[in-house]
Amino acid sequence: LVNNAGISLFGRAELTSLDDYRDVMDVNFYGALRCMREVLPFMVRRQSGLIVNVATAAALHGVPYLAAYGASKAALVCLSQSLRAELAGTGVGVMVVYPGYTDTEIFSVEKNVGGARRPTGRYRPAETVAEAVARGIERNAREVFLTVQGRALAALRGLAPFVVEGAMRRIARELADNSGAVSPDRR
Repeated sequence: LVNNAGISLFGRAELTSLDDYRDVMDVNFYGALRCMREVLPFMVRRQSGLIVNVATAAALHGVPYLAAYGASKAALVCLSQSLRAELAGTGVGVMVVYPGYTDTEIFSVEKNVGGARRPTGRYRPAETVAEAVARGIERNAREVFLTVQGRALAALRGLAPFVVEGAMRRIARELADNSGAVSPDRR
């Protein structure tokens, strides 16, 4: 099972409505959870199978302007880690993938609530991510990182959290759009 579906929301956390947070969680976390709940009984009975959950480096540490997206993927990572421990010895594995920015249609339908501008730069082709996932499956990897930044974030968040937090503050300043975004309904 490969859980790769997702939606994204970009912008200031306080400008994001509760409904928007729910929508992102429903697809990115609960959608994957629903799929896993359907296949797990069959995998465990067969004593064979692999669940691949595609997360994001933003699930490793809060990234400015990706609060809803990062939180939904962090929940998926935590669930994956719990399942991996619970399924030990059953023949069923759980792999988490941490791609960087990937060139997919997610950005053409991404909701932007304001307060920031999306970073520019080169986004990785989806085919490259798919190849990395396939290699991870072949080598029975627990985690697959596709960027140096993702690997560094995973390593530094525990060893030198002040470095990570400083980098996140710098990103927040660089991407801030203080053009007068208005707060949404806070339902």
